[in-house]
Amino acid sequence: MTVNEDRKIATGRFETVLKNNRDKIIREWTGFVQNNDGPYARRPAYEIAADLRSLFDAYFAFMFKNDKLTIEAHVGRIMHSRFDAGFDLLEIQRAMRHFRRLVRRYVLLYVEREYAAECLDILDDCVSNASRMLVSDFRQHYEQKGRFMTATLLDTMEKLKVERNNAITANALKDQFLANLSHELKTPLTAIIGFSKALFSAGNEYPAIKDKLRIIYERGRTLLRLINTLLMVAEINAGLVRLRRDAVDVRDIAELVVKEIKGLREMESRDVSFSAGGEELVVLGDSDKLFALIYELVFNGLKFSEPNGGVSVSCKRNGKNAVVSVTDNGIGIECSELTKIFDQFYQMDGTITRKYNGSGIGLAMIKKVTEMHDGTVKVESSPGMGSTFSIEIPTAPVR
Repeated sequence: MTVNEDRKIATGRFETVLKNNRDKIIREWTGFVQNNDGPYARRPAYEIAADLRSLFDAYFAFMFKNDKLTIEAHVGRIMHSRFDAGFDLLEIQRAMRHFRRLVRRYVLLYVEREYAAECLDILDDCVSNASRMLVSDFRQHYEQKGRFMTATLLDTMEKLKVERNNAITANALKDQFLANLSHELKTPLTAIIGFSKALFSAGNEYPAIKDKLRIIYERGRTLLRLINTLLMVAEINAGLVRLRRDAVDVRDIAELVVKEIKGLREMESRDVSFSAGGEELVVLGDSDKLFALIYELVFNGLKFSEPNGGVSVSCKRNGKNAVVSVTDNGIGIECSELTKIFDQFYQMDGTITRKYNGSGIGLAMIKKVTEMHDGTVKVESSPGMGSTFSIEIPTAPVR
């Protein structure tokens, strides 16, 4: 069967699922936005449902009839009615993302496994396009409004809106700068890593030089990991990341991480144990990003442990979810810090940061990548008693 035939079958399956579950999805979607967004919560449920029903139909027309005009008209109507009523751009984007999560669940429940990834690509393209239209219209709306605004109309609320728009634009520029910088750094660093590995692997004639070359190689790998983490966070924030959805067993990925970390010279004295559990833990996910996520968890646990400390990595099933847990015997985390540690660039007090080093992006990346896989990340910790970080991701449906 050709790629086009596969896509045609997947599209047909997806269209049927949405048709059969339209009212149910709209009901669940309405409940979510009414319970989670302030401006929506002040409106009657039937008005919210009518608004979301219109957006659902616009999405449907875009995905299956290539009708861009309907969705553009809907986004334009949102611009003129919602923002003037006090809605926030992030609130509307959050409602769009919840539609993606809702529909993804229906795809995984009702579409055959071999067609699920294709359906999810169709869904992602639709929601990403709608979100980009929204952000573009938002910026144009406020640029035009700013040109015609007079001093007498520039009250406190308008100032706050302009500041908010500037903050969104500045944040996007920052993410683009970080992404560009990371790409520029990776090119020379890759050469340094490659040549240093080739040199220290070439022979044993000069042990002292070989040892230093290995240090260069491993420090280069550490720096490359930091750059890749920074690049991933920047691209996620900019909406540029798309997941490859392959059927992967998280046990295999976790085991590969453990083997690679054990191979680092700086970790030779550390104890890194691994327990794979007794059953398959197959998820629809991006193996490269899951590897980076678990690697960061394990490396982080070792970093905040004593010099001879270690971590244990375990995999298990929790209902319909695959769970990967990393437990360390390190310094632990204050209860007051637990709600903040996943914030981007957040670090604990300066003395800890200076002692153990850290960029403040590793845990932010872990949270973002986990959520991209429709999962959750949890932490249990107390000062001096170590920490356990767990990621929980839905397993692929069994057919």
